[in-house]
Amino acid sequence: MNEYNGGIDGGGKKPSGRPSFSFKRNLIWVLLLLVLTAAVVILLNHCTGLTLRGFFDSLKHISLPYVLCAILALAGYVFCEGRAMASVGAVIGAPMGPVRSTLVSSTELFFSAITPSASGGQPAAAFFLTRGGTPLPKATVILINNTLHYMLSLIVMGTAAVALSFPFVSALSPVLKILLAFGFLLNLLAFSVCLLLLCRRELVRKICFPAIRFLSRIRLIRRREAAEQRLERAMAEYADCQKMIRGTPAAQAKIFLWNLLQRLCSFSIAYFVYRAFGFSAHGLVEVLCLQTFSALAVNGLPLPGGTGAAEFVFLELYRGYYPPGLAAEAMLLTRAISFYCIFFFCGIVSVGYYLYFLKKERIGKRI
Repeated sequence: MNEYNGGIDGGGKKPSGRPSFSFKRNLIWVLLLLVLTAAVVILLNHCTGLTLRGFFDSLKHISLPYVLCAILALAGYVFCEGRAMASVGAVIGAPMGPVRSTLVSSTELFFSAITPSASGGQPAAAFFLTRGGTPLPKATVILINNTLHYMLSLIVMGTAAVALSFPFVSALSPVLKILLAFGFLLNLLAFSVCLLLLCRRELVRKICFPAIRFLSRIRLIRRREAAEQRLERAMAEYADCQKMIRGTPAAQAKIFLWNLLQRLCSFSIAYFVYRAFGFSAHGLVEVLCLQTFSALAVNGLPLPGGTGAAEFVFLELYRGYYPPGLAAEAMLLTRAISFYCIFFFCGIVSVGYYLYFLKKERIGKRI
């Protein structure tokens, strides 16, 4: 959570006290993502016989209205992310209009997509928030508070999905069960730690500092002092967050609902693709449960966009939903809309937004 204090490239703050930015490091992640994507395509061709020609041939027979619904759901996903951040901003005196919040959410989603475990999303969002005039402390609060609700929405949906589909979960392969349990516990742990930081700061100090010392002794943490300093900064930031959002239950409910709606928009893309291929045996709630399982299973894996794991999990979860010859094509179309559209279109928005601030700062220097 502290990464954006040191800037995206870890190079510290600029003289202005705002996060810095490194295109070089992010270019490396983009290249890694492209390499992983190519490897996945080759592996799918070897394991399922999927070819690009076969994929495009299958697209000739799909229902375009449902594809359009999937694209609209993707747009809703980006928009809801922005409105959730804007709702936090409204509470702490850092308002954002729909356009600006959507631009910031586009950058957050793009950098989340290209970095392992979505680690680059918040640093990028902090960079663009501060460049847009939001003070760094308030940008930090926006990102922390929104992340809490983002994790909570997945925990709530995951619990509901397991309750609604317990026989299905029981029949999953051991590998999928392990990934699902690991993802759920990881989200629950992260959410619990965040709450402790907000509510019981001294308890976190008593737990985490001895843990850092122990990990340092067994050489899992090389720089103990740096780790302790990062924890101190995180605790201070969360304390500031607590002060700013205390006593705003209605606003917190609104932020949670935006995050829940964002998840629903994202997960419904798979349902619209399912209907686009002409299938209707399974309803929206069933597909939403499957996509919740997919998000939990892939969430904790340190892969850019979960590339590789996401494809494997989809094919396993939807084994009985598509005929064997169409499962890979459906997976590829679902990923193309839900992930690669984010990669391309939000990437273009991110570059354009960055160039806008670059030009603005150059004009300011001349004046």
